[in-house]
Amino acid sequence: MNYSEGNGAAPRRPLPSPGVSTGGLSAVARRLRERLPWRAQLALTTSTYIRILTRSVFTRVLRTRALAADPNSAMDVLSLLDRPNVTNYLLAVKSLLLQLPAKPAVTVLSDGTLQPADVEALEHHIPGIRVLTRDRIAIPAESAATVARWCEEYPYLAKLMYLPFSSDKPLLMILDSDVIFRGPLPPGFARLAPGVAAVFNRDHDHSRYDPCFHYLAEYAERRNIPLISDLNCGVMIWNRAQLRPLDTMDFLRHVVERHGSLHPVAEQDAWTLLASQVSAQPLPAEFLVLSNWPHNDRHQRRRAIATHYVSGERYRRLDYLKDGWRIIRRLNGPVAP
Repeated sequence: MNYSEGNGAAPRRPLPSPGVSTGGLSAVARRLRERLPWRAQLALTTSTYIRILTRSVFTRVLRTRALAADPNSAMDVLSLLDRPNVTNYLLAVKSLLLQLPAKPAVTVLSDGTLQPADVEALEHHIPGIRVLTRDRIAIPAESAATVARWCEEYPYLAKLMYLPFSSDKPLLMILDSDVIFRGPLPPGFARLAPGVAAVFNRDHDHSRYDPCFHYLAEYAERRNIPLISDLNCGVMIWNRAQLRPLDTMDFLRHVVERHGSLHPVAEQDAWTLLASQVSAQPLPAEFLVLSNWPHNDRHQRRRAIATHYVSGERYRRLDYLKDGWRIIRRLNGPVAP
C-alpha cells in the first residue's frame, strides 16, 4: 500500500548474504555511521538524495498535456490520495491511460489532506476525473459510524472501506500512486475472464516476511479459509458484485484485540482475506512489485510491464525517477494519431 510515504512498519527485507556490502559501505563505515545522530545518518544515505531528485523531477508532470477519463466506461480506476503524492499519482494514472486502448473512468478519494489547488490540478490533468471526500460516499448505515471512526484514526483504511462504495461501475481497478505502467498492457487487461472475481499483483510471501501476518493466518485457519499469501493491493481489478469490504470488519476487530491497534498492513491483509474467498488470480509476472524480492533483479525490472515502487524499495535505485521521466517525455512528445 502506498497512499503516502512512511505509513509505518514495512515487511522485513531479506538480510544480505554474509560478506555482501549494503549501499557500498564497509562494515567499519556502517558502524561509524550508526554512531551519528539519526538525521545525520539519513543525510548520508544515497536514497535521501535520490528521493529529493525524484520528487523534484516529478513536478514536471504538472507541465504535461491532459489525458481524459471516460465517465461512461465500464471500469473505474480508484485511488486513495494524499497531498504529498499528487504528482506521483498523476504519473501513475497518466502512464495507465497511455497504455489502455479504451479510457476508463477515474476516481480519487482524498485522505483529507488534498487542498483546492490539488483538486484543480487533478481536474485539469485528467478531465472527467471525480475527486471525492469521505462524506460524499454512502456506507451501509449499520456500519457507517464504525467505519467513519476507524478511518479517522487510520486514514489509509479508507482505501478498503470507502473506495469500493464510490463507484457503481461493474469493474473496479484499485491503483496506488507509486505504480508506473511501462509498456503495452496485455489484451484483455481491463476485463476479467469468466468466473474470475479479481486479479492482483504478486508480492513476497507474507507468511515468511511480514511480522503481523500471523493474525490473518490464525483468523483464516479457524474459519477454514485457504489463504493467498502473496497478494499486493497496489494494482487490483475486482468484479464489484463480488467485492464485500465490510465482511472484513470482524477480522479487523480481531487484529485490534490481538495487536492493540491496526498495524500498517492490516488493510492489505484484509484485501487478502477478501480475495482468498473468491476466484482470484495473480497478474502476470511482468507486473512487478519491488518487494517481491525473489523477482526484483535487473532482468525482471527491465522487462516489467508495470512496476509498483513500494516505499522500502522506491529510492534504492534511479529506476523510479527514470520511469517517471520517460512518461513525462512521452506526454510532452507528439500525440499519437
